Amino acid sequence: MVMTMATQPLLSILYKPKMQFLPNKHRAIQRLKPDAELRILACIHEPHSVPAIIRLLEVSNPSRRYPIAVFALHLIQLTGHTTALLIVHAPTKSASGQESTNSNNQIREAFESFEKEHGGVSVQPLTAMSPYGTMHEDICSIAEDKRVTLIILPYHKRQTIHNKMEEVNHAYKDVNKNVLANSPCSVGILVDRGFNGGDDGGARHIAMLFIGGADDREALCYARKMAAGNPNVTLTVVRFVQRTSGVVELKLSDLIDDEEDDEEIHKKKMTEYRADESFISEFRIRTMGDKSIVYLEKAVSNGAETIEILRAMGQGGGYDLFVVGRGTGKTSSSSLVTVGIDEWSECWELGTIGDLLVTAEFSSTVSVLVVQQYGG
Repeated sequence: MVMTMATQPLLSILYKPKMQFLPNKHRAIQRLKPDAELRILACIHEPHSVPAIIRLLEVSNPSRRYPIAVFALHLIQLTGHTTALLIVHAPTKSASGQESTNSNNQIREAFESFEKEHGGVSVQPLTAMSPYGTMHEDICSIAEDKRVTLIILPYHKRQTIHNKMEEVNHAYKDVNKNVLANSPCSVGILVDRGFNGGDDGGARHIAMLFIGGADDREALCYARKMAAGNPNVTLTVVRFVQRTSGVVELKLSDLIDDEEDDEEIHKKKMTEYRADESFISEFRIRTMGDKSIVYLEKAVSNGAETIEILRAMGQGGGYDLFVVGRGTGKTSSSSLVTVGIDEWSECWELGTIGDLLVTAEFSSTVSVLVVQQYGG
């Protein structure tokens, strides 16, 4: 009886599962030092998504000065009541000239070839076997264990030869949603629309669309890392600002666009706005002499004008990749330039702008990376 009564309080002292995902400085790109190693967990369901993810890692500007550690996680559905498995792979030892027919080997070899071809890159292939319902737990656990800064997830749809998006597996969408809700670090969802095309050494033109908020600041940090000192990447940062009486201006009264908003939300909106202003000012100062980075501001009065600018960029801008923040919550200071667009959103996990960009009306060739910053 004494041992039984002592078990529960003893376990509560020794085992604290809520402490598993504690925040630290490595959980967001914005909080990393410029020369710190960027640790990325690249998740793959099927081999067809590998080329686009590797191309994204290539334009992430890996070098010996700015190293990148990649954990390539192959996710496999596990049916029945079998216990979930995690396999850490050793380097592939296939015979010379022998083709791999196993999808797992193909994925491993693709990432190992990427490691050999680029300095400053280290790759660790992993395989996780679990049911789709708990697959996000394995992803988050590995990200925590490996001290990952960014998780890259493939979108649950892929583009067809008719330039339409078809669903690959609806379960992938549920996995992405669960990771976004439980991730111990920042998350990026990659919508591939031909980002893997072209020569390996080809130039890439990237556009970062800055509306405002923590997710957009994280997305801009990642986009800047891609372009900083990278001769193969050109970055155009387009910031959307509210037009007030013909003058580009944003005041506290402009942020109050909902009668139901309380004073606390107003304060949070103003805090976000000040954080955006400070971040953009620092970004412009640091990139002033970098010819590969262009900064533009677009003044808009409503969501309709924002849509027109995005449509023009998607159809005639010559971009290879759009980088956007997911942008969630009523505390964002960006609601005025996206008013009305929320009603069209179909994919919650991509956010308002990300969901808009993946429609064929805006572009059928520009890939999209949607970033969510870890907020604790």
